[in-house]
Amino acid sequence: MPECLRLHSELEALRTAAQQSAGALRGPRVVVCGAMDTGKSTLCRMLLNWAVRGGHTGACAPRRPLFVDTDVG
Repeated sequence: MPECLRLHSELEALRTAAQQSAGALRGPRVVVCGAMDTGKSTLCRMLLNWAVRGGHTGACAPRRPLFVDTDVG
């Protein structure tokens, strides 16, 4: 399994655990850092796309993925 799919699976497991926990209102947060032109934004867009394709969007969805791309350069 490619590393990005493994990361997606682990994040999904954390989201599910947070949703099932009585006190947890939020799922995992991810910060991606690295050198220029290494695929950080591409990785984030892929993870977001998989979350969206998984049906985790919409007004009635329990989860709403959010992607914030900040380029301080």
